[in-house]
Amino acid sequence: MSIIDDWYNSYTSGIFFREHTFYFDEDTRVEDIEAILGKAVDGFKDAIEISRTFIVSGLEIEFSWYHDNEGTALTYMIIQHDNGFYHSSCS
Repeated sequence: MSIIDDWYNSYTSGIFFREHTFYFDEDTRVEDIEAILGKAVDGFKDAIEISRTFIVSGLEIEFSWYHDNEGTALTYMIIQHDNGFYHSSCS
């Protein structure tokens, strides 16, 4: 096992939020995440990737999807402590 594997193991359980447990897989859509977490504070869509960043309870949560003509696939989610960068950009 490489050092990167030790640092970044995949999480396979649900996430408890607002008294519900949510499970995500590659079929989870952008709209599904927005319905759970609300409006994103940042994001983009380019030729191959869709990205959305949310601030929830002091955590920065970023989701990324691969997309092409056949649809989208959730590829990763990162949860980290919010560094405060997005606080001033929220309306």
